[in-house]
Amino acid sequence: MKRKMIVAAVIILALAMAAALVACQSGERDVTATVIDGVAGGSVDGNTVEIVVEQGTESLDVTNMISTVSNAPWRLYRDNALSNEIEDKVLPGEGYALANGDNRYYIGVESLDGENQETYLLVVHKQYTVTARVLNDAGEQLHSETVLSHTSFEPDYSVSAPTGYRFDGFTATDPAWEADGIIRRDTDFTANIVAKSYSVRYSLKEGESLPAGAAATAYVQYGADYTLAVPETAEEGKYFAGWASAFDDTMMTAADGSSLAPWSRDAYLVVVAVWSDTPPVTEPETGTDESDPETGAEGTEPETGTDVTEPETGTDVTEPETGTDVTEPETGSDSSETEGETI
Repeated sequence: MKRKMIVAAVIILALAMAAALVACQSGERDVTATVIDGVAGGSVDGNTVEIVVEQGTESLDVTNMISTVSNAPWRLYRDNALSNEIEDKVLPGEGYALANGDNRYYIGVESLDGENQETYLLVVHKQYTVTARVLNDAGEQLHSETVLSHTSFEPDYSVSAPTGYRFDGFTATDPAWEADGIIRRDTDFTANIVAKSYSVRYSLKEGESLPAGAAATAYVQYGADYTLAVPETAEEGKYFAGWASAFDDTMMTAADGSSLAPWSRDAYLVVVAVWSDTPPVTEPETGTDESDPETGAEGTEPETGTDVTEPETGTDVTEPETGTDVTEPETGSDSSETEGETI
């Protein structure tokens, strides 16, 4: 009798422990969850699940590849309306084939309490051979190669840049490559060629100074116009005439600091201020009143009521007579302009 009582107690204890374990597990489950939290051999990003299969793959059983929070049940479909179910969860399904590249399916996850459902896009990418082309900044092909799709790819090609410019990576026709460096389809990679930036340092003599807030070094871009700071005068009665190269005295700017020509040096520069005894000559501003050459009177609009005489009907407006000789420069005549000194 005593032995039977001990056996019964052991059985009751085991049952109690099992019940407690089940209760504990049930208490940890989120019965409202509809989240995919793992993909064997793939990845999940928000509501997109991606799986990559090798070239030549004909079918894929995803039954045990998808895991969900609280083991919430899920189903596989061909459409985002979740109406055409693939019941055995084997892709691509009877009567279908996995195409090269992206194959799109949909997953519907239902919560344990049956109250919630979430839809996920499943992209199964079947690898295939794609072409990567390298183009220069003018769109001309420099290089072409074939690679396997959905692999990490960086064009291994050296791109040269002209004087004053530098190579600054590639821009791809596939925006996704810009984000993760994965080539997914035929893609063109265009070389980015950008102008270099050069420093211009002001060399100030005793008594010279730059305006408040001006940096001691300016930066310019190759091939571009630029403006340097205008210094304060060093001596009374002197006028700033512009900045010149400290290396060869070549004038670089006008008196207002604006460049005399676009930047063409493939190097940095030190500049010194050039001063003059006479003020700089300035061009008249647009709209300045000009005097009448005969009377000296300022150019004004006629007063209201003033007669403005139009040519009478039939007045001759003289054109050159037919056959008039308009002389062009003779072939070989020297009409070339003096070329500017290269800076």
